[in-house]
Amino acid sequence: MLDETGFSYSELEHLLDKQNVTADEILFHPDVIKECQAKNQKLLNFLTQSSTLKMLVHTIVSGPDLTVPYEDQYKKCDIASQLLATWNPQISAALLQDSDLLNALYTSLLNPSLSHLLAAFIYRIFKSLTDYDTDEVSGFFSTRSDISQLILTNLSRYAVWKLLCRILVNFHHTDLIDRLANSELVSDLLNRFTIDYSDETHTSVILLLAEMCNMAKTKSSIVSEDGTTVRWDNPLLLKLESMETLQTMLSHIFDSSTEADGSCTQLITSDSLLINGLVYFRVLIDNFAVPSLISFFAPVRLDAGLQLPPIPSFSPSNWRAIRPNISDALLPCLGALKYRLLKPCNTVEDERTSTLTPCGPFTTVRLYIVRFMAYLFDTQSDELLRELLRLDMLNVIMDLFFEYPLNSFLHSTCERLVRFLVLCALFQLETKPSHQVSVSLTSADAVHKAFFGTPQPSLEQSTISESTLADQSDTRSLNSPPTVFWMFLHRLLVAGNLLGRIPQIWMNSQSNL
Repeated sequence: MLDETGFSYSELEHLLDKQNVTADEILFHPDVIKECQAKNQKLLNFLTQSSTLKMLVHTIVSGPDLTVPYEDQYKKCDIASQLLATWNPQISAALLQDSDLLNALYTSLLNPSLSHLLAAFIYRIFKSLTDYDTDEVSGFFSTRSDISQLILTNLSRYAVWKLLCRILVNFHHTDLIDRLANSELVSDLLNRFTIDYSDETHTSVILLLAEMCNMAKTKSSIVSEDGTTVRWDNPLLLKLESMETLQTMLSHIFDSSTEADGSCTQLITSDSLLINGLVYFRVLIDNFAVPSLISFFAPVRLDAGLQLPPIPSFSPSNWRAIRPNISDALLPCLGALKYRLLKPCNTVEDERTSTLTPCGPFTTVRLYIVRFMAYLFDTQSDELLRELLRLDMLNVIMDLFFEYPLNSFLHSTCERLVRFLVLCALFQLETKPSHQVSVSLTSADAVHKAFFGTPQPSLEQSTISESTLADQSDTRSLNSPPTVFWMFLHRLLVAGNLLGRIPQIWMNSQSNL
C-alpha cells in the first residue's frame, strides 16, 4: 500500500492508525515480528508504551492460554517474548526503566510450577537486556537476596541458571559473587548430588557447578577504580575448589568401609554420580577447557546426560600445576576407579587382588573413567602419577584396549595417551623436534635399546627400576631421570608385553574377516 506521497505504507501501520486498537490485534498480526526487527518506528512507539509493556510481560508470566487448542496455547507468550527480546535499544531501555516489570519476570522464575518453555521465554528477554546493558541487569540481580533460592528452584530448568551464569560472566562488580560464595548454595547443590536424587538432578547439579567454576576462572582479575587490572582471588572459585567441597562430593560417589584387617575399601555408590563427578573434576583439572560445557545457544536435554569430555591436548605447553587439594582428594579414590575398570558392575569383592582382569561389556562408565585417567596422566602432579604407576593403571587401560578392539572412543584415547608418554619419556618434556621421520626412527631405536637391548639389565640394576623411583619419591621434578614416564613405558613394554600383543590382535582380526 502506498500513501499520498508514494512511500510504502504497511498494513500494520494502517492498523496502528486506528483508534482504540488493542494490543492483541497488533500481537497477532503476521508481520509484527518482522516489522519490529525492521525498527518500524510507529510500532516501536506503540510497544514501548507503559500499558503495552505491562500487557506483554503479563502475557508471559500468566502462562499458556488454555482457552485455545493445545498447539496454540503458547503462541501468544512466544510472540510477546520475541517482541521484548528483539535486541532493539528502544524496547530494552523502556523495559529496564520499569522495575515492576523486571520484578514480575524475576518473581515468575521462583514459581516451582513454571514450565520449561516459559522459563526459556524469560531467559530470552533477560539475555537481550544483558546484551543491551550488562551493568543495569547485573545491578538488578545484585539487589536480589534470593538468588540461591532462584537457582535451587530452577535446578532442572537449564535456561534459568544458564542466565545467571551469563550474568556472572559479564558482571563487573564482586557483590553478587561474594554473596554466592558466602551462601549455602554450593552445600545445597551437593546435598542434591546423592543417590536419593535422579540421574537428571545429578547432571543438573554438575552442569551448574561446572558452569560456575568456568565462570569463576574467567573472573580471576578485576578492574579497579583507577582503571588498572588487579589480581583477585575469586571467593566462589576458592569455594568450588575447596577440600570441603571436593570431599563432600567424593563421599557421595564412594562408599567407604573398614575391613577386619583395618584397611579401607571404597565402592562406587552410583554410576550416574561417578560419571557426573568425573566431569566436574575434569573441569577443575583442565584449565584450558572450553568456557562452557554446552554452548549458550545449543539445545540441552538434561535427561540425555553429559557429553563425553574430549581427549586431553597432551601438550606440555598447556599444562598447569594442579591444586594440591584436588590431587589429595583424588588419591584415595584411584583404587576404586581401577576396580571399576576391571569389573562391569560394582560388586563387593576383594578389590585389592592383583588377579582381576577386564570382563563383561565395555560400558559407558568405563569409557568415562578411561578418558578421565587420560587427564590425570596429563597433569603435573607427582603424587597422582606415582599412584597411577603403583596401581599399574596404564596396563589396566591397555588391557581394555586389547579386550575391546572395536571401541573407537577407547582406542583413540589409548593411542594419544601412549604417544604422549613416549614423547615425555624420550624427550624429557622438551619441544618435539621438527623432522617427523627422524623423530620416529630415533624414538623407535631409543625404546628398543632402553628396554630390549642386549644384555638387558635386571630390574634391580636398571636405571629405571621401581626401587630407584622409590628413592626419589621426595623429588618434585619429573624431568630428572629416571622419570616416572620411563617407568610407565617399562611397565607397558615389559610387563604389559605391548609389542607382543599388537601382532597377535592383528592376526586375530584377520582371522575373523
